[in-house]
Amino acid sequence: AREPTEATTFAHFLAVHDHLQERGAMIYRLLQPLRAMLEHGVEIGSLWYGGTLALRGDMQFGELASAVLIAQSAFDGARYARATACAVSANALGPLTQMAGC
Repeated sequence: AREPTEATTFAHFLAVHDHLQERGAMIYRLLQPLRAMLEHGVEIGSLWYGGTLALRGDMQFGELASAVLIAQSAFDGARYARATACAVSANALGPLTQMAGC
């Protein structure tokens, strides 16, 4: 007796769910370049600044490569720490909040 109502409700749920999935995918596609820019901004910035110095003659191009590598290795540690914190958060804190009933 309730089958038509349940079918309509479920169809509406699926339509809303699909719309939200499409919106989430669009937001992800828009934010992905920004995330890449934030993750690699140090390399890009140091390469730009070093390239400017090298073109002016204030730095040699060999020194530019060294400066970029130093900047990259300095921030690789920060990326590793962030990835570790995210993994701990997802794997440890998630189950803890579920156990606490949050």
